[in-house]
Amino acid sequence: MNQPKTNAPGRTGTTRRTAHTLAAATAVAAATLVATPATAAATITCGPGQELTGKLTGPVSVQAGATCTIDQAIITGDVTVGQDAKLTVDNSTIHGSLTMRPKTNVVVQKSAVRGPVADTYGTSLVLRGSRVNKSVSGVGRSSGRTDGTEPNDVPLELVVDRDSRIRGDVDLKGTKLTLSQAKVHGTVRSDWGHDSTINASAIGSAVTITNAYSSPVRMCGSRLYGDVTVAGAGQTSVFMGDGCSGNQFRRNLTVTDTFGTRFSGNLVLGTATGRATGTGPYKASGFGNTFKGERVGDFTNPALTS
Repeated sequence: MNQPKTNAPGRTGTTRRTAHTLAAATAVAAATLVATPATAAATITCGPGQELTGKLTGPVSVQAGATCTIDQAIITGDVTVGQDAKLTVDNSTIHGSLTMRPKTNVVVQKSAVRGPVADTYGTSLVLRGSRVNKSVSGVGRSSGRTDGTEPNDVPLELVVDRDSRIRGDVDLKGTKLTLSQAKVHGTVRSDWGHDSTINASAIGSAVTITNAYSSPVRMCGSRLYGDVTVAGAGQTSVFMGDGCSGNQFRRNLTVTDTFGTRFSGNLVLGTATGRATGTGPYKASGFGNTFKGERVGDFTNPALTS
């Protein structure tokens, strides 16, 4: 006689309920994990006389008035330098931005900054053998006068040298600028500058220097791929290629409202326009220049091509 078939005790109902319960719990847990925000990394503080090294996760803050060194470090966040502080960055990488407060002194050497660099009312910023992936901006404590007669008229000094490279723009106001053996992929703009020197450097886009009425502009042995405009500069002259190897101006050159131009050994592929202040037949002097485009005003001096 055949026995009736029976299911294992609780197999159908219990097993299915357990599977549904586990699936629901897993879904809730997954949803909980997705909904939970990541915890922000705590700010790392660099105090007086401290040195930071190794991998630093999160932002770094240099205390006001402190002297700090960052050496052989990788910083995943931003770096902020407090007022009156001094910072040296050596053989390091900053993945965020680098921001300076007033009266700071910062040196970045053999290092890389992935974000923008901004200095407001600082004293000096030196980029030496370093890379900046974005732009560099700086504002000096300038009242609009550049002759040092104002008590708060202190320029920010920006030095970019020794094969440093800036992939963005350089945008400055009230700043003493020195580019030496440097490469800037974007534009260079300087307003109310105190001295501007571009030596043995390459600028990928336009160079505009304005309102430097008591300060000279010097360009030596450089390649300038965009339009170059110097409007309002002096002491006695705007120096371009005089006393050093000449420059290559790949586009237009315009020099206006200056005390004269000393111009030797240069190549200008675009239009060269010169209109200096004062009287006299020519305010551009020099020799050994090659002009491929039109010459206007002071640059029509025949002696410039002798």
